[in-house]
Amino acid sequence: MNICRTASGLLVLALFMTLGCSSGSDSTTAQSTTAAPQVVTTEHSTKPAESTPAPAPQPDAGVVRAELSMLSPNMSGVSGQPYLSVDPAGAFLLSWLEETPEEGTALRFARRTPGSPAWSEPVTVASGPNWFVNWADVPSVVAGPGHFAAHWLVRSEEGPGGYDAWVSRSDADGLQWTEPRRLHDDTSLAEHGFVSLLPRPDGSTLAVWLDGRAFAQDNPEMSLRSRIMVRDGSLGPETVVDSKTCDCCPTALAATPGLGALSVWRDRTDDEVRDIATSRFSAGVWTPPEVIAADNWVMPGCPVNGPVLSMRGERAVVAWFTGEGDRPRVQVAFSFDTGATFTTAFPVMEGSPLGRVGAVLLSDGSALVSWLDAGDGDLEAGVRLRRIAKDGRREAIVSIAAVTGGRATGVPVLALSSDELMLAWTEPGDAQRVRVGTMPLSRVP
Repeated sequence: MNICRTASGLLVLALFMTLGCSSGSDSTTAQSTTAAPQVVTTEHSTKPAESTPAPAPQPDAGVVRAELSMLSPNMSGVSGQPYLSVDPAGAFLLSWLEETPEEGTALRFARRTPGSPAWSEPVTVASGPNWFVNWADVPSVVAGPGHFAAHWLVRSEEGPGGYDAWVSRSDADGLQWTEPRRLHDDTSLAEHGFVSLLPRPDGSTLAVWLDGRAFAQDNPEMSLRSRIMVRDGSLGPETVVDSKTCDCCPTALAATPGLGALSVWRDRTDDEVRDIATSRFSAGVWTPPEVIAADNWVMPGCPVNGPVLSMRGERAVVAWFTGEGDRPRVQVAFSFDTGATFTTAFPVMEGSPLGRVGAVLLSDGSALVSWLDAGDGDLEAGVRLRRIAKDGRREAIVSIAAVTGGRATGVPVLALSSDELMLAWTEPGDAQRVRVGTMPLSRVP
């Protein structure tokens, strides 16, 4: 389906609508072999908004350009699928996939302290010949206090069309890893991916993922599931967080005080409304899913455009893309109580965004939001950045990288440590590679 819009030029957003949007193939009807786990809820409600009024319309502050300082780690082969996070010591942690003739596809990572002139030498977590490599469903390596966790995707042994998520952890500075385990109990020929990992202070790792096992029962619905990986790498029981979700939009997960967590994802109703939902995890229990802002975007297929989440203590910001009303736009909402309530949705950009958003919450309560833009007039397609105050006031748009909007670019990822911003994306071509750029926070209006 194409959503077309005319306003200072024609914009066509390619929104991918096949149910098998991750793999490009239909899900199968193989019999599932797992027992049904605990179901938390199947009902959804609209999350109550705080009393923050929507800001008055503002004149556009224009677009300014800012150059990134390019600094990528050593990569010897074709690379892609970058994932960025920040470890407990404040170092950037970049993971990516690299193709090698000896190992097949390898998951690697490197670290860099803000201000440092170089990355650490890359470390290989795992590798294999039959991995599932996809522009939107990206593996990750993340770090908690004294431990690492990682996930990657492997094509199903049962046949084509399915793939599984595998996980491992490390206590040895990421140099030695536990025996990989399949994240999910289900082994049917189905899609299992879009994993988010959260390392916890007790050494465990909380995971959420999209699970397609219902397709094996002729029920074309994905679910959001969760479980904990403990220190020895073993896995706790599965929990269903949401029994019906959008098919292939990335998920997000962040820590709340204590051992709690907040997750956001794109929901799906029986009427094909695909808005952003959230749930909080506390004392081993997920709260019933609630819609953050009722965009009421009716979409007959998955847009492959998930939300992002950034937290500081009890404060959170969620950013997402919506095409409701034939008005492609990026929006944000803030929370000041660990996700129990959210403000109204504030507009970030309307007209030419393709989505694939990023966000970081700043110490003053404002947020920086990034998105992939189709370009307009004399301004080329690329990654844009904008500061949004917690009351919805917007600063100037900053153009920080000229990139194409095709699938090969992947999902640009944004991170912040100290006063340094970092952006990573895939540069397509015959010699495809991961590109990484940095910029001082002070250069953002």
